[in-house]
Amino acid sequence: MNALAVTCGALGGICIATGAAGAGLLASEVGFMARLVLEGITGAAGLLDVTGVAISRDYSTKNAEHEVVRVLATAKLNTVHGHISKAVKD
Repeated sequence: MNALAVTCGALGGICIATGAAGAGLLASEVGFMARLVLEGITGAAGLLDVTGVAISRDYSTKNAEHEVVRVLATAKLNTVHGHISKAVKD
């Protein structure tokens, strides 16, 4: 999860930097091909960032659900362990 958050942050930063550079080139009317390349990179980074955020949210939800199941299973295991220990003592 942490690596995905770092990747999404990096893609967001790339998106902002290349978008600003492309806007600067657009304002100066210099480098048509450079603008196209920068805007293509911006679009791809933005799309990957949005996809990464969606995947991160999905996995966070699944992780929370699995944590609830793990806690319940641990509680049940402790209960069974307690019953068995009591039975062995008697």
